[in-house]
Amino acid sequence: MGGPILPALLCHFNLPAASTWKIVVAFPCGMFFAVLLFPHLSDWKGRRPVLMASYFGVGAFFVLQAVCVSLKTLPLFVLMRFCSGAFAGASTVVKAYIADEAGHRELPKWMAHREAAATCAFIVGPLLGGYALELTCLEGVLMLIGASSMMAGLLVFRYLRPSGGPLKHQTSQGTVAGDGAGEPTASTPWFLIVTLIGVTCAYNFGQAFFDSFFPVLFSQRFSSDGRHLGWVQTSLAVLVFLVTYFAYTPLVHHFRLVHVAVLGLFMIGLGVALLPMNQLMAFGVLLYAVGVPLYAPSVPTMMARCAPRHRRGLVMGVESALNSVARIASPVLLGQLYEASPTHAFLLVGVVAMGGALVMAVKLGVGLEMARADGQLGSAENRNTILRNGAGGLLVESSRRSVTTIVRNRVWANIGCDLRQSPTSSGLLAGKAAASSGTDADAR
Repeated sequence: MGGPILPALLCHFNLPAASTWKIVVAFPCGMFFAVLLFPHLSDWKGRRPVLMASYFGVGAFFVLQAVCVSLKTLPLFVLMRFCSGAFAGASTVVKAYIADEAGHRELPKWMAHREAAATCAFIVGPLLGGYALELTCLEGVLMLIGASSMMAGLLVFRYLRPSGGPLKHQTSQGTVAGDGAGEPTASTPWFLIVTLIGVTCAYNFGQAFFDSFFPVLFSQRFSSDGRHLGWVQTSLAVLVFLVTYFAYTPLVHHFRLVHVAVLGLFMIGLGVALLPMNQLMAFGVLLYAVGVPLYAPSVPTMMARCAPRHRRGLVMGVESALNSVARIASPVLLGQLYEASPTHAFLLVGVVAMGGALVMAVKLGVGLEMARADGQLGSAENRNTILRNGAGGLLVESSRRSVTTIVRNRVWANIGCDLRQSPTSSGLLAGKAAASSGTDADAR
């Protein structure tokens, strides 16, 4: 719900667009510490109490943000946003809890349900936040966000049972194994985990750049307003749907998982590199939209198969933290380069993504084959089930981005902001990319 109120916050504190980062970067900076601390802490203290602390902490500091808005105290408001982000580590802990409690066959279904619930919240949230701002005030929206987070904490207290030890189930060979899809039977493939995290950072680096600068590039090149941009992103959501349900599953059946992921990431990089060329922009957008549903579901599957249960929270927390750094660093590092030469900026990001695809093809192809031979990865049938169930979340996420863009641009237009204005690296784009860290910021 916090996205649509950003323009109103700028007006409330009399901040120019170049100072937007003072507000929007505070939350993800605090969240960087949360996704490192809370998942690791849940490995030792249990998932349930850590989840309650996270939800109640985020809610309490959002209420304090409303108080700071009422007092018009910007430094204290930024501090409260940082503190609320410092408690926003619930999303990764929820994933670890589901992996702990779900059986081997039930894990894909419950992970898919979690993705659907989280991404549906990102559809409803911006709409609710935008209309709540029109009907009430800034303080009312912030209070509503805090109350929703505290409600989540109460639901955890009332309905979530404490996480126990690894659930046991009978394997097809009649032996007893642990619950998690990522419980290795031999040594933990740390080389694969580190490589996956590195490649995922390259992907998030490129995705954050696309999310931040493509709307600006599109508006500048075609003198477009928010409605046209919203229609473009809605069309991308339809394309993601078509690729997911008509092309993705056959590809997974006929090719190895790593091959599909490499193809997707390479298409993402090539698409980003082609975007600044007016004649090839449509083709670049097409490649990007097709590549995302081919790559994005693959990494969680491979990570779940590799991470050991007793360090699952730590592994997922480190991955989320590094992905957040990549999302924040991408527009900050490349903002000035974009203003100097959009072509060079998009080309650089495309090369980084294609380099990640090359690393995945060379390193993970052999590594995953060795891990599967050692019994550290699940069967192909179970991996494909995870991928198919995760496909729906991509469609919902794409739709959420479209709705968020439409609502945000409507609010910007109401206060007379120019959508074609090109922010600098210290302006709107840095915070926008940081705030779009996906489900890691679900507590917001």
